[in-house]
Amino acid sequence: MNWRDELPTIAVVATGGAIGASARWAVGNPLSPSTPDGFPWHTFTVNVVGCFLIGLASTRIVRPSIAWSFTSTGVLGGFTTMSAFAVELNDLADNGETTTMVAYLLATLVVGFAALAIAEAAGGTVDDASEGSEAIE
Repeated sequence: MNWRDELPTIAVVATGGAIGASARWAVGNPLSPSTPDGFPWHTFTVNVVGCFLIGLASTRIVRPSIAWSFTSTGVLGGFTTMSAFAVELNDLADNGETTTMVAYLLATLVVGFAALAIAEAAGGTVDDASEGSEAIE
């Protein structure tokens, strides 16, 4: 396959990424900690919400598809942030905030997986949705 064949996918991923990153800033900015040793509620919130939304999307959007590329890789990839999570864990460790760092690490993993599982359970399956009118291709 030639790279030009991928231009529509690249375009929807880039557009979705811009939307997701802008939404992350809008949601996360007011929640940013006032001190570097505070719990990073902004990143925690967007990552847990992102886990829930991708769990829901995985039950409604056929994979692989242009809609999946836009939603999961673009919007939700731009919205959630592993890199900020890693930097914040490192900052907490550097500041001697080991308890907060471990709480942040565990809470993000446990609550993120729980949010994804709840969304998937609530959403059914793509196969169920594709029989009706709710699946997106």
